[in-house]
Amino acid sequence: MDQISISQQHRIMECLSGSRAYGTSTPASDIDYRGLFIGATESILTPFYPVEQVEGPGDRVLYEIGKFLKLAADQNPNILELLWVRESDVLFTTPWYQALRDIRGRLLSTKARYTFGGYAHAQMKRLKNAADQVTETGKPRPGRNPARAQLEQKHGYDTKHAMHLVRLLRMGLEVLQEGEL
Repeated sequence: MDQISISQQHRIMECLSGSRAYGTSTPASDIDYRGLFIGATESILTPFYPVEQVEGPGDRVLYEIGKFLKLAADQNPNILELLWVRESDVLFTTPWYQALRDIRGRLLSTKARYTFGGYAHAQMKRLKNAADQVTETGKPRPGRNPARAQLEQKHGYDTKHAMHLVRLLRMGLEVLQEGEL
C-alpha cells in the first residue's frame, strides 16, 4: 500500500467512516476517513505494482476505483457501505461518485449473505477469543485502549467487537431483505 497524495483531479469521494459514521463514537474515538480515486494513467497502464489503495495521514484510506468495483462485486461490507454513507458524512464528492450512488442497488447481490455472514463470524471469533482471555486471566489484554479495556473488564467481553457483530448482521439483513444498506 502506497502512501502518496491523491491530487484533487483524481479523487472521486471522501467521507467519514467508522464509529463517527455509525454513530457510536466517544470523545476518545479517532476519526476514520475512506474514499475513492481514479488511478493515474501510469498506474492504470502498467501490470507492475498498480496502485490499488492509498493510506494517508491519520486513519485515511482511499481505494482505486478498479479495486473498489472488484470488492463491491464480492459484496465486501466495508466497501459497499461507502455507497450508502449519509450525505452529511460525505466530505468531498464528484459527479462520478453520484453516478455510483445512483446505481448502488444494482451492485448488491445475494452473495452478501456469505460475505456479511463471514465478517460477522470473524467478529464472533474475536469476541469469543477476547472473552476467553478475560475469563482465563481475569483482566483485558495488555496494550488496550484504557476506556475499551475498562468496558471489556466490566462486561466480560469486547463491546466493540460485539457492536460490529450486530452491525454486520443487521446490514446483511438489510441488503437481502430491502436491497439497500
